[in-house]
Amino acid sequence: MGSYKRPKHSYTSEELDELQRAFDSVWALVQSRYPSRDKAKDETLKGSLRRKLFTLGGMGIRDDEALAALLLNSIPQSYGVTTPARGKFASRWRNRRI
Repeated sequence: MGSYKRPKHSYTSEELDELQRAFDSVWALVQSRYPSRDKAKDETLKGSLRRKLFTLGGMGIRDDEALAALLLNSIPQSYGVTTPARGKFASRWRNRRI
């Protein structure tokens, strides 16, 4: 007996561009809001944010503000980034963990 593996989501080039823009905007926020963060952990944090972004994209979440709020709120406190996301969608998505 084999086990069923759910097929991975595939993205169009337009979707990939949207996700890249969302990542770039979130990363710019992280850099500007937290200049004293531990920069040695940046690559680890970027990888974590990208994985989360693709998970959210695979779930069909495409709204830039919702993506930004979810990504910013998913950052572990150990990175020194603890301020919750702001915006009209932030409260809606604040406590949602994926």
